[in-house]
Amino acid sequence: MAGILDGMFNGGLAPQPQAGGILGNIQVYRPGIYADPMQRDMQRQGAVMQAAQQQANDPYIRAMEIMQANQSKPFVQRILQPDNYPSLDLGNGQRATHLMAWGDMDGKHVVYPTVQMDGNGLKDYGDAAFDRAIKSGDYITFPTAEEADWFSRNYKAAWGGKRDNQP
Repeated sequence: MAGILDGMFNGGLAPQPQAGGILGNIQVYRPGIYADPMQRDMQRQGAVMQAAQQQANDPYIRAMEIMQANQSKPFVQRILQPDNYPSLDLGNGQRATHLMAWGDMDGKHVVYPTVQMDGNGLKDYGDAAFDRAIKSGDYITFPTAEEADWFSRNYKAAWGGKRDNQP
């Protein structure tokens, strides 16, 4: 009987019926167990929403979702498989394959690389990169400027298809 009484005072969230014994049918509270199916479903939905929020805040997951949805774009292929493409020598020991930027086009927000393929190599097209990317379709459209800006700064979280470019 001590076990039943201990259960009544354990600070749990929802009652669980215990039958029999000297006290008859009583309600025992146990943490995280919901007798009410609606409460149980709300707990599950909350857990799913929390996991989704954590994923949405993870730059690797967000960047990978965007790139997987746009994997046919040549610049996305270079991001996901950088070892299969040349890089551009920027001097001082630095190399580039993209140099991402974003801009507006007819009320849409697009992310595009300023470093683009030119024959068998790469070239930094600078200000001309936007028009060239639009003509070639080598860009990704975003619904808001904030999302375009975020991706242009965070795509490297999934460089080479790996979290933070880890081996």
